[in-house]
Amino acid sequence: EILGTVINSGVGEGVKVMEGAVVRDSVIMSRVTIGKDATVEYSILDETVSVGAGASIGKPRETATGITVVGMGVNIPAGHVIGDNEMIAELKEEA
Repeated sequence: EILGTVINSGVGEGVKVMEGAVVRDSVIMSRVTIGKDATVEYSILDETVSVGAGASIGKPRETATGITVVGMGVNIPAGHVIGDNEMIAELKEEA
């Protein structure tokens, strides 16, 4: 279900890209949800990842120092920012 924009990317089965979301130069595995107005650039998102509304993952390929990888089942909260060249296996709650 693609309601947003997907450019130069591979998208698996059961993926939802909500309104206003942009996925560019990325690989999105199965059963991933990308929330409204979220951005995913030059990244790999493993299965069952959830990206909250307005979150930002990675940087444009032209300016990134490396690809961003988000591991299976990780939930990225709304508005959260993950930079380029990062590997996220889980998000820890800040104290």
